[in-house]
Amino acid sequence: MLDHPELIQNFKIPIRKEQLCEEPATENQFFVKDRYTIGALSTDKIESELERIGQKLCDTGGKCLEIINNEYFDFLYSIIYYVEEQNLQTRKKILQLLVEGLKNLKRYMQLRKMFEFSAENMLTQSAMKDGIADPKFKTVVLI
Repeated sequence: MLDHPELIQNFKIPIRKEQLCEEPATENQFFVKDRYTIGALSTDKIESELERIGQKLCDTGGKCLEIINNEYFDFLYSIIYYVEEQNLQTRKKILQLLVEGLKNLKRYMQLRKMFEFSAENMLTQSAMKDGIADPKFKTVVLI
């Protein structure tokens, strides 16, 4: 079961990267609230912020779900948005952080048997309709 199911928001994969910055029409849809001007930050500031975020997201337990917190997501989004402008060291750090964060998210989902849950419950339309009220199901669908 989720630690904080009320925090889960709908996340739509955008067609264009700018779409994540547009405030959605629906209340519970995730969007980037603050895109950072990365060019105004020093490399040291960027790397220290990536380190801080990495310590939070790559910790054990449900901390990997903090990725849906705008405090972390918006900065990561901004780095990726301007990735062409980043030096090789920063690109490597963001890639390492994302890989480690996704590994932790996968472990989190495996421990809660979310993959099995989705395999059992996401095969039919009726399962989708009935399951969306279950926070565990909603997390699997959204992730």
